Amino acid sequence: MPVKTETHVIGSQIISTKDHGKFFAGDVIYLLDSQAEGFYRVWHYGDVFIIDASGVNIEQRTDYCERDESCWASGTDYPTEIWWSKVRRANGSEGWVREPIQTMDGVLRSD
Repeated sequence: MPVKTETHVIGSQIISTKDHGKFFAGDVIYLLDSQAEGFYRVWHYGDVFIIDASGVNIEQRTDYCERDESCWASGTDYPTEIWWSKVRRANGSEGWVREPIQTMDGVLRSD
């Protein structure tokens, strides 16, 4: 039985290539985790908030922004998200497992 889930995130760095909203050309921004539909939680100079990342050119992505007028930042990779679930067996023992159980809209599911 799943007891708890956690996501461990390794952020990825992007650089603002031109002024865009609260970002200035040259700003370093860290994508943290996907919020779905192209939105990401980011870290920027001590603040954490959500942005629309559709104008970010990620080298491994071939859709969306390809260094045209809509691009305002660039990076090399997406953040890494690792899911962990704490489970309890019928005999009462507990332990952590990596990635086989994730949450979708608050409902635990098995992949």
